[in-house]
Amino acid sequence: MSSAARRSEGAPELRPVDDYEKFARPLLVVGAAKMSEDFPRRSAAFSALAAIVRVTRTQAVDLLARHYATEALRVRSAAGLRLNAAQALSASKHPGTSKALLGLQDDPDDSVRLTVLHHAAKLGG
Repeated sequence: MSSAARRSEGAPELRPVDDYEKFARPLLVVGAAKMSEDFPRRSAAFSALAAIVRVTRTQAVDLLARHYATEALRVRSAAGLRLNAAQALSASKHPGTSKALLGLQDDPDDSVRLTVLHHAAKLGG
């Protein structure tokens, strides 16, 4: 059965969620921003870090309810954004990332807390 036929049977058409563009862009930027003696590049790295830290604070209420079929999906999407931000912090060599990541140790999502635990274990030895 074609996808058009399935949609005609009442299934909603899937489309990109605008919220991810808004919240995920800093995650893409941090991969390109590296510490450097060159001020503009160093400034970009600090700006990217600040943007990712903002993403780590994402809650379901920050995402538009109309984009989600259920509140549970909205909660899960917010947790996914925080997890992506935590993983970006964990992979980054920026000097401020450890402090920011360790601040997520009480996150409501177990995957985020596990990312923090893995990072703490790497720091410990």
